[in-house]
Parts: sequence; structure tokens; C-alpha cells
Amino acid sequence: ARERIAWLALIAFLFMQSYHGAVILAPLVCLHLALTWARERRIPLRPLGAVALGSLLGIVASPWFPENVEYFFFHTLYKALNTSDLAVGVEWARPSASLALQENWPAHLLLVGGAVAFWVRRSGARLAADTALWALSSVLFLLMYLGARRFAEYYVPAAALAGGLLLRDAGLPSWPRSLGRGLIPAALTLTIALQLRDDIPLITGPSPFTPSQWEAEGAWLRDHAAPGEMIYNASWDSFPFLVWHAPGLRYLTGLDPHYLKYGNPAKYEVWQRIQNTGPDEPQDPAPVIRDWFGARWVVVDRWMTGLAARLFRSPEAELVLQSPSGGLFRLRDRPGGALGAED
Repeated sequence: ARERIAWLALIAFLFMQSYHGAVILAPLVCLHLALTWARERRIPLRPLGAVALGSLLGIVASPWFPENVEYFFFHTLYKALNTSDLAVGVEWARPSASLALQENWPAHLLLVGGAVAFWVRRSGARLAADTALWALSSVLFLLMYLGARRFAEYYVPAAALAGGLLLRDAGLPSWPRSLGRGLIPAALTLTIALQLRDDIPLITGPSPFTPSQWEAEGAWLRDHAAPGEMIYNASWDSFPFLVWHAPGLRYLTGLDPHYLKYGNPAKYEVWQRIQNTGPDEPQDPAPVIRDWFGARWVVVDRWMTGLAARLFRSPEAELVLQSPSGGLFRLRDRPGGALGAED
């Protein structure tokens, strides 16, 4: 909003270097362009150029260039839009109205309170440029948050900043400094205490995400699988643990299932059908896994009881290890000793 060109370029450069979500700079710049045109009837090309140049340099200067360009597009727009409706994580789910209120009520209160204070004190006055930009940005981020819960991390700081700027511009009467020094810490302490009531059980309770998950399977694979061999992990939840305990191998699906969907749609459809295998499935999934994915090791999560039961009674599969995390199956080679073709 202040159009400090050098700072804009530097911030865009650092933002792009450090965070693939820097794509959020695009709508912020568009908001600034629209606001400036509406208020001053001009298009601020220099700030636009500074952000574009800094972002471009941030991409090119990356040690992973040019692969980071594909990742930048793929892990932001492709995943956020999720046109295939994949299970890409609970953070991408829409929050309910009650959760949106409960989870971020301090931010809502500050934003609405600032807007009301400005309207009461200065009804009809024009917002300062920075206040207008952050007020609109907080609305944008709120809409994004209502579409996917993870965008709370954008909405909350934007709402806090917008609310503070609105209160600044409202010109509220000043109170004694000593009173302000006491009220502000008291209000913050009360807010934190109310939130801790819900958070402490989450922090102190047992977590299912422990380093020991899939440790036994990882140790077995390190001893028995060939270096670089493909492992069919039936669920992407197991990937970070398996790659930690057995890093010298390759895994079918990692981080999110949309990687497989993006890399090979045909194999993704086969993987998805195998995911839904029931214990009475007439087709044996073992040779399908072997022939389609070139894998002779299958890692099945404990909650995938249908696939585990079907592999257990398959003449093409052998359960070699069972743990609280799930099971590890070894598939028999095709006659002649060859695995399936793999691209």
C-alpha cells in the first residue's frame, strides 16, 4: 500500500524462496491494483513490477530450479482446487459455521469490532490505503478459510492487522497509559486461558503419530528389499514413517494421493480400486499389484481390514510381519521370476 519498491521486491523474493504458498501474493497485488484504480484512477505498475521481479528471482534462484516451478503449480493450484475430490488431508475440509466461530473468535471480534468502531466514529470517511487493503484481504482470506480450514493461518493475522488499523483510523479517545498497560495484557491473558481449556488436552494427550510407527516394517524392508525397490504402500499415511525407517527404497504414493493421480492417472485408478478391496473380492489384488506396479512388497495399514484379509488368503501373497501399525506382505514372483513392467 505504501509502494516502497525495493522493499516489495525483497519481500517477494524472500517469500518465494521460503514458501510455496507465495502464490497468495497474486490476489494481494490484484486487490492493491483495484483499490488504487478505484481511489486514484491510476494503475500502480511499479509495485506490480517489483513484486513480479522479486517473485521471479525467488523462483530462478532456488537450488531446485526448474523442478520447483512444477511443484509450485502442482502443490498449490492443483491441490487447492482439488478438482478430482481426492482425500488430500483434513486441513482442506470446509469448517462448519460453529467451528469457524469457535476456532477464530478473537480474530472475528477484532475485525468486526474495528469495523464497528470506525463506522460509529467516522461514518462516511474514506479508509486509509493500508487499512482498505488489509480489510479486503481479511475478507478474501475469510472466504478462503470457509472453503478450507487450513487458510485460518492466513485469515487470523490479516484480520488482526485489519482490525488494528480500523481501530487506529477510528480515532478512539485515548485512555491513561497506565490503564492501557493493564487492560491489554489482561485481555490477552484471558483470551489465551480460554483457548488453553481446549488445547491442553490435545497437547498432553497421547498422539498416534509416534516415531515407532512402521518401525518394524521399515527394519524388515531394510534387511530384505533390494536398494531402490518399489514398495506398494496402500495408504499415503504410512509414507513419512516408512521413508524415515527405510529411506533407500521407493514408495508408490507419498505425501498425498494426488501425486500419483498427477503422475500416472491410470495407475491411480488401479490403486483406488485396490484401496476399496473387500475381504470377499473375487479378483486377487496380489497379481494386480505385482503386474501394474512392479512391487513385491505391500504395506497395509491396520484400518484397511478388507485388503489385508483378501491378501491373507491370496496364494500369491505371504504375510511376513504384523505390527500395531499394520502388516507387511511379500508377493510371489510371476512364473519365470519377473516382476510386472513398471514405467
